[in-house]
Order: sequence, then structure tokens, then C-alpha cells
Amino acid sequence: MKKTAFRLCAIVLVLIMALSCFVGCKGNKATNSKGMYDISKLEKVVAAEMKEVNGRPVIYHNGKPYQYYSMHLRWDHLDGYEDDLRKKLYEEGFKIIKDSGFETVILYINWSKMYDGEKYDFSMLEMHYELAKKYDLKVHLNWFGYDVCGFGGYMPWQKDNFEKYPCLTGMDGAPLLTEGNNYIPDFSQQIFIDEVTEALQQVCAWLNVNDTDRRTVAIQLENEPGNDEGGNGLWMSQFLNLAALLNAEGKAIKESPYSMITYLNLMSAGYNEEAEGYTFNERLQYLCEQEYIDIVGYDDYTTNPNPNLKVLEHNDNLATYAEYSPASYAVPGQINQIFSKGYGLSFYQVTNYRDLGVGGFYRYDNPVKGVEKRDGTKKLPPNTISPTLSQVLEVDCDEVVTMNKAIKALRELIVTEKINNIMAFNNTLKNDVKAVKLCNKQRITYHYSDTSKEYGGSGLAIGAADGNFYLYSSRKASFEFQSDIKEVTTGSYADGKWTETGKVTVNNNIFNVEPGLAYRVVLK
Repeated sequence: MKKTAFRLCAIVLVLIMALSCFVGCKGNKATNSKGMYDISKLEKVVAAEMKEVNGRPVIYHNGKPYQYYSMHLRWDHLDGYEDDLRKKLYEEGFKIIKDSGFETVILYINWSKMYDGEKYDFSMLEMHYELAKKYDLKVHLNWFGYDVCGFGGYMPWQKDNFEKYPCLTGMDGAPLLTEGNNYIPDFSQQIFIDEVTEALQQVCAWLNVNDTDRRTVAIQLENEPGNDEGGNGLWMSQFLNLAALLNAEGKAIKESPYSMITYLNLMSAGYNEEAEGYTFNERLQYLCEQEYIDIVGYDDYTTNPNPNLKVLEHNDNLATYAEYSPASYAVPGQINQIFSKGYGLSFYQVTNYRDLGVGGFYRYDNPVKGVEKRDGTKKLPPNTISPTLSQVLEVDCDEVVTMNKAIKALRELIVTEKINNIMAFNNTLKNDVKAVKLCNKQRITYHYSDTSKEYGGSGLAIGAADGNFYLYSSRKASFEFQSDIKEVTTGSYADGKWTETGKVTVNNNIFNVEPGLAYRVVLK
């Protein structure tokens, strides 16, 4: 009897050990001696994808509509600070983004700092994602690969090995050099595609294992390829090769263990139109047509209150300002105008400690003091980088932070309703204005008047498919409707329904609105 019991216990123990081994083996996603994940053991995740809603392209993240509205934060711009202070400042950047009402941070990852040609090291990703998780932020990744604003070219382990990594040559067979006398990789060669796609698949494998919240929405396949900032603008003399490479990168992401949105950001600088016969707009649209590139965006640093990306409204592309400077007095109006056109928007960037002319809502004035807000009542000093931004009144930081609360409350409608039914008011921020727009067949008047201020507020109204109207304003203002109003309430819209938080008094179809609140108007 004792022997039988002992045997039974032994059998159970063996079974438990076998089951544990099986579960352990199945869940063992550790890297090998090269720091690489075995992708075949990972179950594929589709974290984000593009869908068409009401005739417009919409990102769906974890099954819900997602607004491309984010803020850049660069770890590499803190080079030179001692480690403890650097980490402190970087974490403060995450906190600022969260406190400012943004839900997505754009983080920069450098291929050459996670791979040395022999082994992968994902410790930098770990640091980024610890903070993203701590502050509950969604993530876009900016991949710094072969070309970063025209800097780069060959990866460190590829240099001086032209037999394995061929360089671009001219008709006479001699190597072509950039303006900085650097050799140019011949991107028609498979070796360049193979190495970068392997790296991107490994990044996606890391996300599959470690980003368990599935907070990563998108990855930028390259940063301003072809820009001549770094002297490598002549890369675009092989535009079709580079486009094929970028599309291959997108395919690698889509077929990886962590499929997400793929996108590009471009600037007009550095494009060799004469050599190839492609205009800048033709290049943009050609990239929009690539199967595995979801979004093509443009980087713009402008004070223009009427931003326009008409050229990128091509082939179901979500036209996007991938890097947009918020250093203009017109920021609330620009935001609302961009939303009314159905564009995506990323501000570059939350921090800028090098100069005061280009940057985000905040700057690091003194590393010892930490983060300080800019003074929204003063003019900026002359800007050596972009003269168009010089001597313009900067927006009050708190105004945008407050407006973000209302944007969040109406986010689902902003990204899914018909673009023709979304209207921006007073995008030029006049301090005394009655702006009239026709929104979903309803004439709506936005009234702002405070001549003691140097600039006024901006509003946004949405004529939704449910027959109601949803709106907000960046400052105290009033709205007037042509038709009789049944009721106005404050609240938020999510998952297809309105959650009410309060009621608003209406007089003669006119009512006042407060910044930071979202409103629903029901007509009789």
C-alpha cells in the first residue's frame, strides 16, 4: 500500500515536473548568445492597424480608434549630462507629457546603440519602457537607422568592407561620394535590407515579450531620409532603392511578432530633383503608394495658422505633421485647424535646452533647477535656426494643457467623424471675433471678445452622425446655433456614447463655454 502510494506520488511529481518544463519551455522567450529572440516561438500580436471609417483613414490601437496626437522626447539630446541628472531630466519629460494631457510619447531608438554587428543589447529599450509604463503613456518609436537627417550611411560594423557591403558607384564604376565625401551604401543590395529588417524584427520581438500592455502604436521607419542636414542629401540619387528598402522595413514590421503602424517623416531639403527627375511631391506620393508604409508625414516648423498637407491626402494616406513646432502664438488655432482637416499631429518637442526658438511647451532653462515653463506673455528671442519663428508671441502653455482635456473627451469623434463635419473657429486667434461656419448643415457662430488679451481663443465643433453637435474652446467664449437648442450638457464621448457631467444654461440659442470642458448640443 505504501509502495503504491509512493509510486503514485512519484508519477504525479514527474507529471508536474514535465508540465512545468513544458510550460516553461513554451514560455521561455530568452535570447540566445547573440541577444536574439527566437521569433518562431512568439505568438503574433497586432497592436495597431489602419481602417477606413466615414471615408477617412483611422488608426485602431488595441481595437479602438486612436488619435495621432503626440509629443517627441529625445534621450539623445541629454548627451553630456552626468548619468543621474540625465535620467532625472528624462523622466521629468515623461511627467510633463502626461501632465500636459498628451497620451503618446515619441521615443528615439538608435540601431547602432543596440547592435554592434555581433550582438543585440535592448537595455535602452528597457529604460524607455519602464518610464512609459510608469507614466502610462502610449509609444511611437523613431528608428534611427541608415539615415538620420542625412547623417549616417554605413553602420559602424559595415564601414570599410565594400566587398560585403557595396557602395554606390557611378557610370564609370568609381564610388559616388556625398557632399561630405562619405561613401554611400548601395541600397539595391540585399545585405542592407537583410540586416535592418532583422534588427527591426528583433525590436518587435522584444516588444512582443516586454510590452505586455501593448502600448506601442507605431514605428517610424526612418527619420527624414534624404535630408541634407548631415551632408548626405545625395542619397536621394537612389530614391527608388531607398523607397524599396523602407517598404521592406515596413513589411518586416507587419510580419513581425508585434505588428503596428509604420510611418515616415520627410522634409523638402536634400531631394535631388535634377538628377532623378522626381519632384518632392512626386516622391511623397510614391511613398504613400508603398504597400507596407501606412503613413507618410511631413516635418514643418511654421507660424502659418492655416497648415495644409493636401499633397499627402493621397492613396488613403493619413496626412500627418510628424514633427510640428509649437513655438508660435497660433498653437491652439493650429491644433484645431489640423484636427478639422483630419490630419495627424506630433509636436517637436517637449524639451529643448539648446535654443529658445524651436521647441515645445517647456524648456530646461537650467539643469540644476530642472524643468521650467516658458513665459507665454513674452516674445521669443531671435531664432538662428528658423527665422520665420523669430519674434512671435508664444502661446500660453496652460491654455494648450487645458484644451487637451477637452480634446481627450472628444477624441473618438475627432478621429472618426466625417472630415467635412468638423470645423475649426478663429484659428488666427483674433481677440475680438464672430466666426461663422456651416457644420453639418447647421450655421454655428463662435464669439470671442477680450481686447485686453493679445490673442483670442479657438474653438472646434463636430456635427456627429447621431445628429448632435460636440464642441470645445481653448478659452472662455460662446457659441450660437441657427436652430433652436433643446439642451446643452458637458461630458465626454467614448465607445459610441456620451457620458454627461453637467447641464448648461442656454439663452436665445447662445451659451457660454469654459476651457477644458467638452460640450454636447442637442437640437429640438
